[in-house]
Amino acid sequence: MQEIRPIELNEYLQRKKKDGYCLVGVEQSNESISLDTVQFPDKVILVLGKEKEGVPADILHLLDMVVEIPQVGIVR
Repeated sequence: MQEIRPIELNEYLQRKKKDGYCLVGVEQSNESISLDTVQFPDKVILVLGKEKEGVPADILHLLDMVVEIPQVGIVR
């Protein structure tokens, strides 16, 4: 596991994508796939956002896939 400073994240992700990594964000969106149905490739970078704010908009466009963690009950 590696933590990347926010100011370096965009460049880091672009570099890793060129190295063959699949960029997967954990976020609720119209295009997100339920986490329990996803098959991850061997080379994955998991991008986690801040609580309530999520993955920054300037990073979302870099992602190859967006997954959502299924939740039940009142979650907001």
